[in-house]
Amino acid sequence: MNLANVFKSDVFSFMSLTAAINLLPPQPTSVDGFATFVESGINTTTVSVEEKDGKIGVVKSQPRGFIGRGQSSTKRRLRKFDVPHYPEFDSIMASEVQGVRQFGSDNTMESVEAKLAEKRADLLGKLNLTIDAGKWGAIQGVLYDADGSVLYDWFDEFGVARNEITIDLSDATINLRDKMIAAKRLAEKELGGYTFTKFTVALPAAVFDEFVSHVSNKEAYDRWQDGAFLRADNRSGFMIADNIEVKSVDITDLGNGLKTIPDDEGFMVPNANGLLKVNYSPADTLEAANTIGLPYYMASEPMPFGKGVELQAETNFLAYAEKPRAIVRILFI
Repeated sequence: MNLANVFKSDVFSFMSLTAAINLLPPQPTSVDGFATFVESGINTTTVSVEEKDGKIGVVKSQPRGFIGRGQSSTKRRLRKFDVPHYPEFDSIMASEVQGVRQFGSDNTMESVEAKLAEKRADLLGKLNLTIDAGKWGAIQGVLYDADGSVLYDWFDEFGVARNEITIDLSDATINLRDKMIAAKRLAEKELGGYTFTKFTVALPAAVFDEFVSHVSNKEAYDRWQDGAFLRADNRSGFMIADNIEVKSVDITDLGNGLKTIPDDEGFMVPNANGLLKVNYSPADTLEAANTIGLPYYMASEPMPFGKGVELQAETNFLAYAEKPRAIVRILFI
């Protein structure tokens, strides 16, 4: 099979490419282990988000002609938010596969498919990094664009204030367990009917080291298993105040001043069912219009004169917390 025909084959169709990229094994991201997101697809490019008594959530769809009953006793605000579109591009040039064959084979198609698999994995990695950053943004309550600008600040959008506490780790007189319980109380007050099992405190690595070595922790743990806590590598997490797990975050520098979390801030995240959401919109193509959104899409476009094929992969998502105030920001001074 000649290269020009390979680039026009079914393997490069929108359906085949999209199916293949969504079948790749999920890649671990830095937000894993700190928060659990409920992910679902929607068939629109906007998300209707309702705020009621400080809680935000996607509005339930109804058949046309549906008449509901208003509740005058509660304050509701409805906003529509555009789902950001994140495309990433690559290409396969004929020169990359011309004369290159798989070991033990002279099948041109195998060479092209191998190169496609390589490009697909690279594109997926970039999209996953984008989704990871978006999820960390949901934990912070802010969705940032790649240039550092703010796309959505959920606290500003709905006029609610953050829940936050301040901790001075240089103060030897404070009790960090008491500080964590105070933060947990703030979160519990906001959770209402959510079911939750524990709270995870995500701390930047440098802050985590100071937190672990603080005198109040040393005093609390010096007798535990003959001081095992003070000898162990606790970055993967340790428990405090029954159900609060403190963990170290290896901050990812995303460029343009963006990081997964700031160097001097931590976040207490409830492990609450349905608190954190991700909605995926359909791709920016006619084939995907009005279908339920998938996490990833991939398409191709042959270059003129059989020179190669252009590749595009995309994700279209909005990540947010239904109750932003249930996530407590911890400021370290």
